[in-house]
Amino acid sequence: DYKPGEKVEAVFEDDGNWYLADVVKKNDDGSFTVKWDDPDGGPEESQVQPKEMKYPPIPVADLVVGDKYTGTIKTVLDFGAFVDIGAEGDGLLHIS
Repeated sequence: DYKPGEKVEAVFEDDGNWYLADVVKKNDDGSFTVKWDDPDGGPEESQVQPKEMKYPPIPVADLVVGDKYTGTIKTVLDFGAFVDIGAEGDGLLHIS
């Protein structure tokens, strides 16, 4: 579940595009109220369903050696697998 104050990307209903937003609260119907990061002065808040939300990708520069990440195997090859941990690109998990 998303928590108040977390940064997310969410679908803006008017145009169907993904934008950065802050989670304000979880609503009784399971949706979330998000506050848009909109310098152009659009609507300040919207209700968004969880299926229309995701965490923004982690910049590769923010990854830390020794930290543990949970990921999803995307491709398996003879030399290893590519894993999606939520970073800007998939990572190689070598079999060595």
